[in-house]
Amino acid sequence: MTTTTKVKGIQKDFKIRNKKVKIVFTHKPYYKDKNTIVMGFPYNMDISKFDETKVNDTKGYYTYIKFTNDELILINDICGNYRTYYMEQNNVLYISNDFLYLFNLIEREKRTFNKFEFEYWEEHSYTTGEGTVCADIHKIKPAHIYKFTDNNVIEKLYFKKDVINKPNRKKCFNEVLSCLRDTVSQIKKLPQKKFLMFSGGADSTLCVKLLQEQNVDFTPVFVNLIPSNSEHYQDILKTKKSAVKLSINPIEIDVNITNQTDDAIIDMMFMDRMLPHLFFGLTEELKSKYGEDIILISGQSADSIFNLGNTAASYGCLIGRNLLFGDNIIRKVFHKLILHITRRDWYKGTRLPKKSEIFEAFLDLHKGKCLIDNFKSNEYKASLKNIVQKYSFYINDKYNLLTYLKILTHLQGSDNYVNVQSAEYEGMHLIFLFATPDLIYSTVKNTDYKYEIDHPKSVVYKILKDVYNYEMPNYKDCKNYKKELKEKQTYQQYEQDTHKMFFNKMELLEFSETIKKIK
Repeated sequence: MTTTTKVKGIQKDFKIRNKKVKIVFTHKPYYKDKNTIVMGFPYNMDISKFDETKVNDTKGYYTYIKFTNDELILINDICGNYRTYYMEQNNVLYISNDFLYLFNLIEREKRTFNKFEFEYWEEHSYTTGEGTVCADIHKIKPAHIYKFTDNNVIEKLYFKKDVINKPNRKKCFNEVLSCLRDTVSQIKKLPQKKFLMFSGGADSTLCVKLLQEQNVDFTPVFVNLIPSNSEHYQDILKTKKSAVKLSINPIEIDVNITNQTDDAIIDMMFMDRMLPHLFFGLTEELKSKYGEDIILISGQSADSIFNLGNTAASYGCLIGRNLLFGDNIIRKVFHKLILHITRRDWYKGTRLPKKSEIFEAFLDLHKGKCLIDNFKSNEYKASLKNIVQKYSFYINDKYNLLTYLKILTHLQGSDNYVNVQSAEYEGMHLIFLFATPDLIYSTVKNTDYKYEIDHPKSVVYKILKDVYNYEMPNYKDCKNYKKELKEKQTYQQYEQDTHKMFFNKMELLEFSETIKKIK
């Protein structure tokens, strides 16, 4: 019914007292010795000195595993960007990055269907950091330390719980800039060839400026989708204008998104519906031309870290930010506005969350808008509430809690996961320049989230302007922009066609109960 990925990376069998442990990863390990396995790319980790006291100083995505005869310690990176699963079957503890490998080890009649995670996947295209569609298979949660013994498992959240938001825009500017410069200084020391994924937007532009400032040897790369679509057409214009202004010459990688996707890629990505062609096509082409000794640098995650809502400069996103951060009167006005201007049935079934419901609504963001969906089942709503209650017990500050909840849900989405998977699949590594513990905590501590309503991701633009005297070019003034944009096929049409592959894969999963028909 499903395929099992052949093990190309590492396999390790041992015992913790009387319990058998089997570790299977499809990627090559970053480091391994007799008692330690490190997966991913923790590029500033001193493995000889690493322990749970160093987690908030460690940059990069990783799963760290240390074992003795008595216990196994497993630590995941702050954003959970290197995804690892575990389960126990017949007194064997399995740990793997391959969901289907684990799923196929469970007898059909013993597979338990996780209705909440399935419904969340249907709605958002990915499951949360809390679990998978199979209740027997658990995710290692972001920013967590696990200790396994022969008869117990203990989870500990290491995300800083005492960070308090005290808006200070000047301090935010200085600390974020310092964090970014420190990360770039570490990137410079790495021996691999460096390629920056360049889209012409503010985040990748700031990456260019930071790399140029420290004379890092890098090559900007732009993926040219064939055939193009309306969203990609705008990226082409942004890239061309920004490249001229930045005095860079990005190499172009052509990726045909109509080509059939490999079954192995669908097996990896079916719980994270998205367009895999762009990312896997890029890494495949780079490997064929430059080998696998490559580090990809990405500005991905900046939107989620610097602003909890959607950062796009559109009226819809402005409404979304007001529904999340605005005062009650403003929130009511904007909710009535979207009910008035849209004919979509979904919005008619929404209501503004009460003060006690704001976090549950945030977990279930729709189109970037913080609302309660009245059509959702009580069971679904209760599951969201349980997640909020669990972490609000540890994290008191509103914005610190919202940040971790975003890491636990929205940052588990397809964009981060496919970046990591496509790089590791080809034996490469990747660096998210903005997804580091120091930058996350500095942002939470100092950001003026009320100011961010009208000035989303303000720190990025302020650094570009004040440090590098740079303002983003206006790509919309290009000749025939509106006419050509209108003629392009929409991104949603491509997305819907591609998603069918992932829906089909999900339907093949066999549980002890029948899954309800997928939307």
